[in-house]
Amino acid sequence: MNSEAFPKPSPAVPVLLEDWLGNTDRAEVGREAFFRGRDQEYKVFQNAVTRLMNGFVGGGTMIFQGAPGAGKTALMLECMEALRQHSTPDNPWVAVPIEATVLDSVADVIKIMILETNLEIKRLSEVFKSHKPDIMERLKKSGEKLVTTLENFNVTVNLGVVGITRQSKSSNFETSQDIRAETAFRDAASSFENFNLVIFVDEAQNTPVSNLSKSVMNCLHHGIKGISLIAAFLV
Repeated sequence: MNSEAFPKPSPAVPVLLEDWLGNTDRAEVGREAFFRGRDQEYKVFQNAVTRLMNGFVGGGTMIFQGAPGAGKTALMLECMEALRQHSTPDNPWVAVPIEATVLDSVADVIKIMILETNLEIKRLSEVFKSHKPDIMERLKKSGEKLVTTLENFNVTVNLGVVGITRQSKSSNFETSQDIRAETAFRDAASSFENFNLVIFVDEAQNTPVSNLSKSVMNCLHHGIKGISLIAAFLV
């Protein structure tokens, strides 16, 4: 399996990202026994996540290519689990799996990002019940904001542009405004404040060929202002 793109993990405690990515191995905290021989590809993931932590957002796409059965899905699941193992209320990381066929709908991509982030908030709230009250309150408010964002928007696709209709009035949005994917992502950016997101697209060769899917992938590749995000495509 070949990898293109761009630095290993430990127990879920609030430590510097470069420490748990660079100095330990997730085998110590539960790596699946069958996950072997993928050190080079896993290093690509480590480098990309470290770059995101250090503020290098944009141009952070990872592409993993290999024949059927080469272990791409196992690699993806391992990377997702590594993120969960090291996500904390102080420094939350969200693994976002997205089906390739969904990439021609910015509405669905944003919805999945919101749902996965909210699931991580709920998981952290359960795992870190005795954590700092102020941090846990911030997580709670973030979850409420995500739910409101999800409930208040209808997003429809029309000839390569996105029409966002606000169900409730807001000074930040215009009703029934046709906008491009980049604008839709920027409008949703405030919902992901303080979160690091890693988008995973398995079987990326099944991505629909459309103007909108190209726009969505362009946003994921170059980064979205206001969202700490990188993407991994497995082909």
